[in-house]
Amino acid sequence: MRVDTMLSEPTSDSDFAKVLECGRQLLLLSEFELADELRIAKPAYAEWLKGYSLPHTSLRATYLRHLISLAESRLQEQREPSQSDEYEHEDGEHQDDERIVAATG
Repeated sequence: MRVDTMLSEPTSDSDFAKVLECGRQLLLLSEFELADELRIAKPAYAEWLKGYSLPHTSLRATYLRHLISLAESRLQEQREPSQSDEYEHEDGEHQDDERIVAATG
């Protein structure tokens, strides 16, 4: 089942748990870290993954949207230039890659 379909229709218990687990793995988060991000109790999240209990179907889309938002913000962070894109010039001055390319031309 596609995620966009899951946002508009009630999802099965197993589909919801699978999407959560796949999202967690893609984001390289532990179960506890994702529980914190979703603002749910860690034991409740563990029960969701095992299928012992799940949030009401009307709330599942909210958790999925939050997971998508988290993934989007992580992607945005990866796209933004970081300080690792800079290097220290011989005279101690930091220059970014664009200035280096422009200077070497």
